[in-house]
Parts: sequence; structure tokens; C-alpha cells
Amino acid sequence: MAIGTGWAEGSWIDASWIVGAWANLASITVTGTAVSGGVTESEIRAGGETIILTVTGDTFVVLNDTIRQAIIDGMTAATSPVNGWNNEVRDKEVVGSVVRDSATQITITLTAAPAYSIGADETVTITVPASALTGAVEAVADPVVIIGDQADRLLPPWLKKRRIIRGTL
Repeated sequence: MAIGTGWAEGSWIDASWIVGAWANLASITVTGTAVSGGVTESEIRAGGETIILTVTGDTFVVLNDTIRQAIIDGMTAATSPVNGWNNEVRDKEVVGSVVRDSATQITITLTAAPAYSIGADETVTITVPASALTGAVEAVADPVVIIGDQADRLLPPWLKKRRIIRGTL
């Protein structure tokens, strides 16, 4: 169904494509232990951190392993060090870690990634694939997850700083 047709600047237009482009814009909010309290590389190595995706303006489809893998594949770090997120966390994560809690929430519980080691903070952006949403339009989650490098790992515990996640996921 078109939202309008007619003349615009000397040309006939059919705005029906606008409906599909704008009607299914989902918003994905990221929460969880890997976001709200900050996360360090040692916490990622240990596993158990959660990334909770909450959608508004759409709903999640019933998940199968192909869609779960696509959600995992959509968690991408801006950089790609050998032992970084893309190689040691995303590419080795198991599909069983992705659970649809409801039509509007998915929880990803990260498994242990003992080889994960970074020399600088990593920023992870999560893009939810179109196949995971009933509106069939991919959505970039907000905020990004920033994993703190533990360059201060040789300091005594009382001097270590807990890195926080900032920005958008």
C-alpha cells in the first residue's frame, strides 16, 4: 500500500517503497553485565558475561541455529587483533549461548574465551540481522560494547581500574 503518489519536481513518484523502508525500523537497546558495569578482557576470558538485546518497533522471530549464528556473526569488533574479539570470542561462540527470552528480548551469555588477549580497548558493534526480526530489516544495536584492555594487569588490585563500556553497541 502506497503512502502517496503524484508529481514532485516534474516527475511522477510512487512512494510505496517508503512504507517498507520506514515502517519496520527497529530499535535495539543493549544491556547486560558486559555493558552496564563495564567489562575487561579477563571477564571476557572467564565467560558468563551477558549481552541483552531488547527490541522496540519490531519483534524477534523464533530462533533456530542459523539465526542464532547470524546474531553471533553480527557482533563485530572494529579492530581484529589475532587474539581479539573477532577471532577468539565471536568466531568461537556457540549458538546455544543465544536465547530468545521473549518476542522483544534476546540474551547472549558469553562462553569462556581463554585465549582472548588484547593490547588496547576493543569496540564491538552488534548488528542484528534482518532474519532475526519479523520486520526483516537489520538493526544496529546501541550502545556499543567497549572491552577494556588490562594493560594494568601487573598493578596491585587496589590500583587496577575497571574499564567501563562507553558509546554505542
